[in-house]
Amino acid sequence: DFANTTGDAVFDDALKQALAVDLEQSPFLNVLSDRKMGETLRLMGRPPNERVTRDVAQEICLRTGSKALLAGSISRLGSQYMVGLQAVNCGNGDTLAKEQGEASSKEEVVKALGTVASSLRTKLGESLASVQKFNVPIEATTSSLEALKTFSMGVATSREKGDAEGIPFIRRAIELDPNFAVAYATLGVSYANLGQPSLSAENLKKAYELRDRVSEKERLRISADYYAFVTGELEKEAQTYQLWIQSYPQDPIPHGNLGANFTALGQYDKSLRETQEAQRLAPNVVLNHRGIVLNFPLGALAQVGLARAYALQGDTTKARAAYQDFLALWKDADPDIPILKQAKAEYAKLQ
Repeated sequence: DFANTTGDAVFDDALKQALAVDLEQSPFLNVLSDRKMGETLRLMGRPPNERVTRDVAQEICLRTGSKALLAGSISRLGSQYMVGLQAVNCGNGDTLAKEQGEASSKEEVVKALGTVASSLRTKLGESLASVQKFNVPIEATTSSLEALKTFSMGVATSREKGDAEGIPFIRRAIELDPNFAVAYATLGVSYANLGQPSLSAENLKKAYELRDRVSEKERLRISADYYAFVTGELEKEAQTYQLWIQSYPQDPIPHGNLGANFTALGQYDKSLRETQEAQRLAPNVVLNHRGIVLNFPLGALAQVGLARAYALQGDTTKARAAYQDFLALWKDADPDIPILKQAKAEYAKLQ
């Protein structure tokens, strides 16, 4: 969390969300997700939504095997704002890189943060060509601090309490900024998770129309969602995931979802390969209280893809083992979740 000495609470969540949006477009950096951070806080015996101080962040950094933590700060000097970022080595606490910038007004803070973040990326070793290629300004996503803050609250609420609870915050973020493409996309997937296809399609269409306002990774995510939930064009969905993998080969999400996509297309060998790669990149899958697999937001199908691929190939021994692993992982989830009921039925047929 940002160290905020301005006295303005809008910066507390908004700048963290803005920084995440900026850094996640980099293929050089692997940003720890809020989901993983919350789970690590639980393992530390702390509330998952606890404000993360630098000392706590360093412990999270060590526990997750991360290389560095980013400490952000914002202060006010008269009418100006100073925004700072410092990358710190998790192991010894040494400063790896730091950068600072000025904003002439509150409305310019997000832009200043983007400039600081870009400079820090090069100092951490990312090539200038990469920074220039993957560098959509934060303010293009949304220049509204209030929208960012509200969106952040919506994402956190959805993660902790479920999509239905998070939707009002995300809708409010869209009211604050009607061109907030990522918010429309998030709302569309939330409605899909809740089984409301018309509302899902409505919001995903809007996100798709606004996709030129977002980073490369978010544009790929929005396009994949659009083909999956709106048009049903499975081949185009698969092509989008393949482009995503080319730019972000260490991201497990496109591999997992491509595995589910290949299963739907009947390409079981490819499904098995992609699902195994997703599991290699993200071996520790964490569920929220409703049993939604957060590693793969387009659906939990990616997690049973391995079991199904083995079964369709006729390898019942490996299929049973994969289903057993899946069901063990979901033992505390709501038994009425459709994907869980379906997996149990499929597993029973193999006995």
